[in-house]
Amino acid sequence: MRRKTELNANVLQMARVRIRNVFANGLPVFLSVSGGKDSICLNNLVYEMAVSGEIDKDLLTVDFVDEEAIYPCVERVVKSMRLQWLSIGVRFRWW
Repeated sequence: MRRKTELNANVLQMARVRIRNVFANGLPVFLSVSGGKDSICLNNLVYEMAVSGEIDKDLLTVDFVDEEAIYPCVERVVKSMRLQWLSIGVRFRWW
């Protein structure tokens, strides 16, 4: 039988908890971004946590797979992400 448990937290708060948990084990973390709306949101959240020191940015590598058929607006977004990560010393791999 399933039990429904109500939490006093919203989706954003729980996402932060999950991200902290991923980084808490001390193993390398790979963030794959696509330039789509979901990856933009996750990218921004992880970036904010890295800048604030909530997570260890030294464990992080950000990956983007260029399918060579992406929209110019997506390319601009990913280039912006790349500069953002490189500016704080996080490795960004453009495949």
